[in-house]
Amino acid sequence: MTNRLTTFLWTAIIIAAALGAAVPAHAGIISLNSPFDPGPTFTPLPGDQVEVTSPGWGGLIAGYETNGLNNNAGTGLFGPLDFTGQLTSNNDYLGSATESFSFNSTSDPTRIEALTATVTWNTAHFVNDGINEVFPMLAGTGIVLTSSSSSSDDPFTTDFPVHGPFTITADFLATCDRFIPSCVPNQIIDTDLLNGALTPIIAPEPATISLLGIALVGLGLGATLRRPRSWLPPPAAAAKPAPAPQP
Repeated sequence: MTNRLTTFLWTAIIIAAALGAAVPAHAGIISLNSPFDPGPTFTPLPGDQVEVTSPGWGGLIAGYETNGLNNNAGTGLFGPLDFTGQLTSNNDYLGSATESFSFNSTSDPTRIEALTATVTWNTAHFVNDGINEVFPMLAGTGIVLTSSSSSSDDPFTTDFPVHGPFTITADFLATCDRFIPSCVPNQIIDTDLLNGALTPIIAPEPATISLLGIALVGLGLGATLRRPRSWLPPPAAAAKPAPAPQP
């Protein structure tokens, strides 16, 4: 019993260490929370489609945040956009469109952060029944093209490294969202940027993968050492002597 308990405890310690190492040291985001910067225009099209267009949108945003705290506000600017989506379900329209994005911090002169990226939108959310609030949304993914910080201890470039992937969402406020009776079906919706975020997709580091491998080996070893003896084939029964013939 003592050996089994010791093996179990060591296995648990190895797995806990590996899983703990898998948690990234930083998990900052670029917040798109904004004081109603100009957003794109949502236009209903025949055939249950919507087109989202803009010559360029964005402006002042909350900027880079870690642990839910605003570290460095700045400007977030998106390039020209022309997205066409097909209605699928729940007011979601699927499509694909690419545009540029740039972020430049402005609030902390001791830590100047800058990033450029390519964003690919694949989903638009758009309520167009003329009864409910519209609250248009966009969602997609992106790839960092350039990333820099003037501070050597800034986790910004760790969270958003060059070639690093991220997910992105953007929520908008339509004119009729401020006054619901003004919402009508099939209207062209001009929007203001409300909030959203760029969230990095952080892959586990090689050391983390190694620790996870060790944990799996330890788990297998522990299972082997704890395996009961009953799994062995039972010994063959001895043959009984034949009964003596009766006179």
